[in-house]
Amino acid sequence: MTSRSRERSRENIHRTLQNAMTVRQLIERLEDLDQDAPVLFACNYGDYHNTMQTLTIDDVDEMQSTDIAESAYSHSGLALIDDNEDAGFYCPVCESERTTATCPKCNCRCVTEDGLPVEADDDDEVFMVVVIR
Repeated sequence: MTSRSRERSRENIHRTLQNAMTVRQLIERLEDLDQDAPVLFACNYGDYHNTMQTLTIDDVDEMQSTDIAESAYSHSGLALIDDNEDAGFYCPVCESERTTATCPKCNCRCVTEDGLPVEADDDDEVFMVVVIR
């Protein structure tokens, strides 16, 4: 991927996420609801009739923005990167694979797959997102 296409991809992801509800907004909306009510997630099935399917929520994860990539197969235009398939770095502190040179969880420099220190790359904007699955 060229640096220009990476830049365009980051811009598209950032633009899409600007419309997302924040954790604070979600908590505010949930505060007045029945605390014992089951929670479902609704999304368009993608069929001819635009059927809205409901899915149960099994987990809530805090992830990095770099765990999200553009996808032509998604109605939102975004998808989660499976198993950090694009990871080229390793965080020695939290022992996780990363797609950026700096681990946003530990705020430390990562190393390459060869164990070499990574140079800083100020172009990689990384921020945390919450994913409900």
